[in-house]
Amino acid sequence: MLAVFACAWANGEAMQPPTRSTDDVWEIVKPSSLAGTPAVRLYDASIHAVVRLDKAALDQIFARAPHEDSAGEPLPVLTLPLPDGRFAGFRIAETDVLSPALAAAYPQFKTFRGVAVGDPASTARIDWTADGFHALVLTAGETIVVDPYVKGNHTIYISYFKTGAVKEPRDNR
Repeated sequence: MLAVFACAWANGEAMQPPTRSTDDVWEIVKPSSLAGTPAVRLYDASIHAVVRLDKAALDQIFARAPHEDSAGEPLPVLTLPLPDGRFAGFRIAETDVLSPALAAAYPQFKTFRGVAVGDPASTARIDWTADGFHALVLTAGETIVVDPYVKGNHTIYISYFKTGAVKEPRDNR
């Protein structure tokens, strides 16, 4: 089971999930607050969370991630948004997927692998490209996807279960 960073109970009562991730990379936003966003959504899913990315906070974590071949270096934890509005932490390391020539031509493109904190069976593949942030989380029971909420916007993202996604673009208005 994927370990999440959220307080589940206090004095026997359920608490609300946090609105920000512990690393300040993500903030939950209400889709209704995005009504003026002029774009076509890329995905629609029945269960999803919409989040705002703090790119500077993300860049700080990416900068601390060693290459996956660096034995013994500490791996920073990056939180990822889950479709239910909670967050899960992943220890990340930079990995090479581009050829050396392409990597040299596009140094701003970054790729990482991650392992969930407290659940080594849950893994993630994470990237930053010209299309923004993307993550694919593989757990024992579900595949979770984090993608841009709308094409061309590198600030607002959607986290959803892959099985519940509709791949047809939908007008965001």
